[in-house]
Amino acid sequence: MPARRPVTRCTEDRAIAVAADIVAALDPERLRGGFGLAAYRTADAVALLRGPPRVMPPAPAGLSIEDLAIDGAPPVPIRIYRPAGAIAGIVLNVHGGGWVAGSIDGDDARCRIIAAQTGCTVVSVGYRLAPEDPFPAGVDDCAAAIEWCCRKATMLGAPAGKLAVIGASAGGNIAIAAMLKLAASGSGCRPTVHIQFYPICDCAMDTPSYRENGSGYFLTAPDMAWYWDAYMGGGNPATPLASILRSPDLAQLPPGLIVTSQYDVLRDEGEALAARINQAGVATECLRYEGAIHGILTLAPQSAVSAAALDKVATVLAKAFA
Repeated sequence: MPARRPVTRCTEDRAIAVAADIVAALDPERLRGGFGLAAYRTADAVALLRGPPRVMPPAPAGLSIEDLAIDGAPPVPIRIYRPAGAIAGIVLNVHGGGWVAGSIDGDDARCRIIAAQTGCTVVSVGYRLAPEDPFPAGVDDCAAAIEWCCRKATMLGAPAGKLAVIGASAGGNIAIAAMLKLAASGSGCRPTVHIQFYPICDCAMDTPSYRENGSGYFLTAPDMAWYWDAYMGGGNPATPLASILRSPDLAQLPPGLIVTSQYDVLRDEGEALAARINQAGVATECLRYEGAIHGILTLAPQSAVSAAALDKVATVLAKAFA
């Protein structure tokens, strides 16, 4: 069993308190108070989080973009980003959004960046969302997407056996749950590496980072409680495929990287998850960005710390796919 790895703390943007470029990129009221979701009717809260439809810009030179659906009941929508030249591997992107919001369109800019920086084909999955489709619908859709990527390497122009799964927030939770589900089923599809940014890991919400950062840093403790209620739809949130920190099967995960943010309620549970995976015998790096809040990936490339995080993704993938 490898020794427990320490949490590496990064200050790429020389942050003092919350990084200035992060603050500048956010609405001040939203940064201080989050969304205040409990004050809304469920339908209104969902509409607030999802926002209006987005208009996607055309694909830039050197990158092809295609929308498909994985056969199933219901079909699972995906978007494929293929860079020009030799393909290093496949990256499955699992968006965040508290299991309630987020979309393929919402992660479009980031997927374009990852494809361009890494030379990988990126597949972005649009899993079903709560409250219309509560747990485990999103996990099932992500598992189907992982298996599809394993089967379709040739079609995607990538070498077989080089698959990374990247998730953020609720997407990190779903990505890990999906990998655990596939391992338990004996599917034989095991990603090469995984990278999770500030994943939701446990329903207890009782860590020091919840007490320190429960308000004033965009993702609030009350909003996080609302997300859990919406996702579970009355089910037990302590089930290990929802509260992934409680899974007894973490040794089934591939090697990986877990990224946390200093001013995030989810910081401590993400770092605890990395420690538990290492204790299970799987090499897992844990990287904390100082001066960062929840959701930093959505701010790339405006924020230096966000850009640094994407550079780290490229480094990890290059090593894993070498």
